[in-house]
Amino acid sequence: MAPLSRSLCGFAGDEKTFFAAFPRDNAPGTIEWPDLHGYCPARITRESKGLSMASLESNKIAAAVLTAGVIAMSAGFAAELLYHPEMLEENVYVVATADDGDAAEATEVAAAPALEPIGPLLAAADAANGETVARKCVACHSFDEGGPTKVGPNLYNVVNRGITNYDGFAFSEALLAKADQVWDYENLNGFLNRPREWAPGTKMSYAGLRKTSDRADLIAYLRNLSGDPAPLPE
Repeated sequence: MAPLSRSLCGFAGDEKTFFAAFPRDNAPGTIEWPDLHGYCPARITRESKGLSMASLESNKIAAAVLTAGVIAMSAGFAAELLYHPEMLEENVYVVATADDGDAAEATEVAAAPALEPIGPLLAAADAANGETVARKCVACHSFDEGGPTKVGPNLYNVVNRGITNYDGFAFSEALLAKADQVWDYENLNGFLNRPREWAPGTKMSYAGLRKTSDRADLIAYLRNLSGDPAPLPE
C-alpha cells in the first residue's frame, strides 16, 4: 500500500497512520488509496464544519425574526386591552355648509374667478409680439383682408364686430346665444383666456391663452388689423 501524498492531504505516513489520524467506519486496509480520488478527509471535515456553522447562523436569524413578530403581535394585543377609545356623540368642530340653494352659486363663484380687465393693458401692449402669438392660430384662421374661412372665420377687422356677424361660417349654438354682443376687448379677453368656459359648447378646440400679457399683445395686434382701428379704452 502506497503512503498518502503530502501534496494531496498535507499528511505523510502509511495507511495505518492515516486511519489512526482520521478514523472511519471502514477498517484500515478496506479502502485502497486509488478509491480516495484525491479527497482529503481533513479538508472534508473542515468544510463540513463550515456548512454546519452557516446553518446555525441561518437558524439564529430566523429565530430572531420570529421573536420580533411575536413581540409586535403581543404589543398590539396589550394596547387593545389597555386603551378603550370612546366615540363622541357630536363633533367637537362643526363645519358650516351652504344650503342646497347656495351650493350651486358658491361652486360657480369658485370655478370662475374674476378675470383681470384687459383694457388698461392695451396702451402699453406689444402688437409685434401679438403677431408672433397669433402664429398659433394660423392653422384655423386667416388674418389678411378678404382672407378665406378655414376651420374658423377670418379675423381681419374682428374687434367690435358682431360675434356672429360673419357670412359663410356655421357658428355654434354657444356663440349664436351671444349674437347680440360684439367682440369688444373684454369679450375677446374672456374668449381667448378659456374659450370653452366663456362659451360652453363652442367649436373652438384651443385650450386658451393663460398669460395675460400675451392676450393683451394679441388683442392689440387684432386691433391693428383694420383700416379704421377701434379706439383704445380710456
